[in-house]
Amino acid sequence: VVPGFSGPISGLRKLIDSTLTLTPPGKYNAYFNFDYGQNHDAVSAQGDSKTHDWWGAAGALHDQATAKSAIALRAEYFNDPDGFQTGAAQHLAEGTFTYEYKWVEGALMRVEYRCDASSVNYFSKQSNYSLTKGAVSQQQTITVAFIAFFGPKR
Repeated sequence: VVPGFSGPISGLRKLIDSTLTLTPPGKYNAYFNFDYGQNHDAVSAQGDSKTHDWWGAAGALHDQATAKSAIALRAEYFNDPDGFQTGAAQHLAEGTFTYEYKWVEGALMRVEYRCDASSVNYFSKQSNYSLTKGAVSQQQTITVAFIAFFGPKR
């Protein structure tokens, strides 16, 4: 229901999602992904019937360097020219580097460095977040995870 609008509401959303996964024999595997979306509003909150387009692409490479260690690289890009999906007209990019070490069967550690960037100040650095105050155009994180698996061996 759209407040203040009494007519019939209908719209059309299209999404194309394509993924290519490469798993050749050996220690490498990769994937590539592309998405394109379009939304035609019946009536938006602004009272228009605008068409919104967005698209994104991603790719990753995983290298099982040894029986106990692996590295992975991932990159993503998202174009939201009128802010329909993210709330701000922007281009977003992300890059991640991950190192994985298997201690024993069923226990591993992952260390991940990630950088997110936007063409506008979008990421919050303060608790009182708003797109106009207290936001920055990039953020970086480091994560250390210890993962245990309890179950039948493969």
